Amino acid sequence: MNNPLFTVFVVAFYPPKYLPIAVESIMNQTYDNLEIILVNHGAHINTINYINKVSKKDNRVRVVHYEHNLYSDSDPMSIISPWNKVLEISKGEYILQIADDNILSNNYVEKMVKLFQENKECITAAGLVTSIDSQGRAQYDSSTRESNYRSRYMPGHVLILDQLRKGKSPLFSSNGGGSIFAIKRELLVNIGGYHKAVEEAIEFGIVPFGDTGFDDTAVYYWRHHSQQTNKKFSKMGWIGSKERLDMIKEHEIYKRWKVFGTSKANYVVKTIVDNTYKEVAWKFVENLFMFNIKAAFRIYNSVNFQLYATFILIPIFMSIQLKTKIINSLR
Repeated sequence: MNNPLFTVFVVAFYPPKYLPIAVESIMNQTYDNLEIILVNHGAHINTINYINKVSKKDNRVRVVHYEHNLYSDSDPMSIISPWNKVLEISKGEYILQIADDNILSNNYVEKMVKLFQENKECITAAGLVTSIDSQGRAQYDSSTRESNYRSRYMPGHVLILDQLRKGKSPLFSSNGGGSIFAIKRELLVNIGGYHKAVEEAIEFGIVPFGDTGFDDTAVYYWRHHSQQTNKKFSKMGWIGSKERLDMIKEHEIYKRWKVFGTSKANYVVKTIVDNTYKEVAWKFVENLFMFNIKAAFRIYNSVNFQLYATFILIPIFMSIQLKTKIINSLR
């Protein structure tokens, strides 16, 4: 087997509370042929200083500097631009993104490369995702996990179809969704790069069209804390609904999924759309009752939604809240 170059990148903006831990977990990989790309996305001065320091210490590190953060309240997922800049300049045969608050086990890249090399049909690969808290403590016992029991290799579309089933999938569960996969870089380039619907675009637009590899001895530690970007977006009323619906058209999901049969293509598109509208309705009502009016109407306006559907959900939402309060009062 050869020793292909593997790209891992981190986009940083906030003060470097967790960033050094994330970067060190990459630098300490047992697989050495790495291209490590750190992006200063208009970052805090301490973060910039840290990135510059690391780049001088390790010749595998490349740095991309942005003078200003590209985030916009009107288009928060414009922050995906640095990801595509990395894709443009990267040289690795495979590529993996890691958030600045997450951690990789030191064997992670080595295990991913083995997955790719042992099966030439493998186009995506992942390890076991384990949730940790702000202190780095595991939030559950991985030995008693209820999902991610899949074989070393399986057809990607089977994995995604299982994930779409109601209830928990025994095969795939991840806080990071599609963003936790290592991917053959060429496929990302051919599909037009990272889409604003990051997770879903990888799940429905890349993973299905080849085998996907899995090794639960490699661990991706996903950190949960109050300052997570997705939590901040959600509070503001950005839940990715418009981006998800745009992804269906822009990645030609129906047309491409037809290779697995028309019925499966219909099912996938219908399920994505149905789930999106249900989430919009639910989040609209939830924010309305929390008096987060601005976020509620931002969610409502994100899609061409029918008003009557939200009012169908209002009594359902109220009954669930009432039931929860009653149960809590009896404990």
